[in-house]
Amino acid sequence: MAGKLFRYARSVSRDEAWPALIEKTYVMKKRGNASLQAEVSPADYQAIARAPLNTTPPLACQSLVGGKVAGRPVGSDGGKVFSDREPLHTSSGIMSKPAMAWTKPKVNRAAEEDFWTVTGLWSNHAYAVLGVMKQGDRDYVVLRNPWGIATRPRGGYAEDPWNAGELSVTLNQKGVFAILLEMFVEHFDQIGWIENLVNA
Repeated sequence: MAGKLFRYARSVSRDEAWPALIEKTYVMKKRGNASLQAEVSPADYQAIARAPLNTTPPLACQSLVGGKVAGRPVGSDGGKVFSDREPLHTSSGIMSKPAMAWTKPKVNRAAEEDFWTVTGLWSNHAYAVLGVMKQGDRDYVVLRNPWGIATRPRGGYAEDPWNAGELSVTLNQKGVFAILLEMFVEHFDQIGWIENLVNA
């Protein structure tokens, strides 16, 4: 919830339905044996949020795509989080595995609002990790907010575009943005990913 409004996964483009469809599929799967004919309601989303499922974003992803969940605290190895013995990204900087990271919780609403104002990040919120990039001598982490919201760039944000091999992505649109690696390490709690996916 944001105030009294529901926050669903979405894209700013009305032609792009995949974020909402994936989210709805997850809710239907977690709803269990309820009739598949019954429409998913806001109450179904809220029931999952309240349930003691100990569900992390990687476990949610695993329930949809299979594979094995892996991850670590972001602060455990600082800047080495993307350059471990087995890198999480390709040589062009694109993540080689479905990956997500989530920010640390804040103690109260005022702290959450201050965090948002300064960083453009939501506390206790999961983001898709798309890859890494370099601008000048600075390293950045490319993220996507599942709400599809692109905020104005703040201090520590990369400028357009993200060039990853033949791929060129405009930042600060459709929820995609890039922040300094140091900023990522400071504000994110955990990073998780899916391994051993079976190729179709």
